[in-house]
Amino acid sequence: MRALGTLATWVSIALGACLEARGAGDVAVDLGPESDAVEAVEIAAETRPEPDSGTDTVRADSAIETEVAGSEVVSDSPAMRLHVIDVGQGDAVLVELPCGAMLIDAGGEQSDDSAAVGSFDSDVALEGYVRAFFARRADLHGTFDLVVLSHPHIDHTRGVTRLLAMAAAGEIVIRNVVTNGAEGSGSGVREQRALHDYADQHPGIGRWYVLERKTEATGLTNDVIDPFPAPAAGTCGDVDPTITALWGRVDNDSTLQTQWSDADLDNDNNHSVALRLDFGAASALFTGDLEEAAIAGLVARYGASGLLDVDVYKAGHHGSHNGTTAALVNAMSPALAVISAGPVSREGDWTAWSYGHPRWRAVRDLLGDNDSDGVSLYRPFAIDAQVATDYENGQGVFETKQIARAVYSTGWEGRAVVVTLHADGTLALPE
Repeated sequence: MRALGTLATWVSIALGACLEARGAGDVAVDLGPESDAVEAVEIAAETRPEPDSGTDTVRADSAIETEVAGSEVVSDSPAMRLHVIDVGQGDAVLVELPCGAMLIDAGGEQSDDSAAVGSFDSDVALEGYVRAFFARRADLHGTFDLVVLSHPHIDHTRGVTRLLAMAAAGEIVIRNVVTNGAEGSGSGVREQRALHDYADQHPGIGRWYVLERKTEATGLTNDVIDPFPAPAAGTCGDVDPTITALWGRVDNDSTLQTQWSDADLDNDNNHSVALRLDFGAASALFTGDLEEAAIAGLVARYGASGLLDVDVYKAGHHGSHNGTTAALVNAMSPALAVISAGPVSREGDWTAWSYGHPRWRAVRDLLGDNDSDGVSLYRPFAIDAQVATDYENGQGVFETKQIARAVYSTGWEGRAVVVTLHADGTLALPE
């Protein structure tokens, strides 16, 4: 969302002194249409450091008009925080609001302790993160107002069993459940069924199955999909968080049954629940594992309406080659993107290494190329990251690429990526 025109922070120049004094995590960039705390800075491309030998970078235009918040300007506007939890090769995003919390997916990776792979248990990582979060936010009393499963694949549902055990022990509370309703197939369908059964067994829990044909041209929302209070309740900083479902399961009554190929229809990824989150002037998009056919449908349905125009994109399908397209990026015009994927150092089955994630084709669209404008913000400092440029013999072929724009990955950072979006449109880069 380019509310200020072209936004890009080359903070090593514009905010160098500030970053040295305060750290990159404190930089605030205003994305709203109005701000008296910003000034335009012309930065010529030749002032940027050249990439190290052997690495590639995708540059922006030769001269960029950059608008950055003053070094000591920190918004006191209410905030939404997106915690992209490090669950390895999988997805789990905790959305923190002043008035509540929700979880989008609960998947992850489990690796053995062999020397070649290295041990990792996403259930332990997810439970630990959830416990620490509710310890900090004791005012929420361990309550997830909403738990969403985008689709029944194990890298999105694995942690459900652990969450339900915590709920049975009275350690957490689940108020509403949203899924695509599928119970027939998928590597994580057992866990999705378990969440459905839990909701059935507890009449106070709201449950909704999102169908693609029900989202229509304006998206779908109701008290289950969007359970957070209106401003009149006074509990969410006088902001009404809005959650809108933009995609879901393509059932037998969908018109896509006659438009898609059998392969596209049989692909569980294309039935993912996609959500748009709005918090005041801030917004984010979550597309699950939607692939090209569904992404094209998403863009065709919502591209002209502006419903895809968001500030933050939780990159689809772990940065796979088929989970992000240039058309989608251009429709979103995001300021920042986050990929949830494992590190390539774990060389075993069901890892980022074996899937070749993230793939250069998707990362290139996020960085900007001839077809895509890419994300508009920049990292405080460029990093060298492992990106799969090819796929051979059941594994990714990785090369070092320089990442200068604000594209983050749990696999690159080696930890959770937390993005803070303020209701006034101010975005804080991940710490």
